[in-house]
Amino acid sequence: MTWLKNNSYAITRLVLYQFGIAVLGIILITATSSRGKLACMVSAYAVIFYLILLYMVTWEDGAKDRIRADSHGARVDNLMGLKLSLCANVPNFLLVLLMLVGYLFGSVFCEAAWAQTLFVIAHTIGVLWEAMYTGIVNTLIDPAVSSQSPLYLIAYAVLPVFSLGACTLGYFLGAHDKRIFFFIKGKKKS
Repeated sequence: MTWLKNNSYAITRLVLYQFGIAVLGIILITATSSRGKLACMVSAYAVIFYLILLYMVTWEDGAKDRIRADSHGARVDNLMGLKLSLCANVPNFLLVLLMLVGYLFGSVFCEAAWAQTLFVIAHTIGVLWEAMYTGIVNTLIDPAVSSQSPLYLIAYAVLPVFSLGACTLGYFLGAHDKRIFFFIKGKKKS
């Protein structure tokens, strides 16, 4: 519980960044919804922007933890970025779980109306919460396919992997004072 308390700011920041990029994704996809390839390109831009943002934020957290560890003689947890991202992606995992329950009980085991409704509601919230991926998902999965297709479930289950990777890499490189974007330097304090 103390780990969650100590890292709640970083987790909240990651969730808020996802919310902000989701709003950006909604705006961009709304503007390009009738143009397939353009929507995919705009969505790819939003996703790349989101992943770079996650990388930079967790790089900064890793660098701060390295300084803290060096001054106190402690070890840096190299998987802290992964742990932070797992906690920040809990809403994504819950949506996938709700979609899975809705799909299994609404289409596979039986055709319960409540389960079909649960799937549709969770899918709709998922489209809004992960709006930056919408153009890419709609390019990969034909929109003519029913929204209750298991392909959407698979897509939304895979999407958090990208943010997990960006956060893990960012924190690890920050903790070891390495950079992917070596040309971006912070201001030197005098």
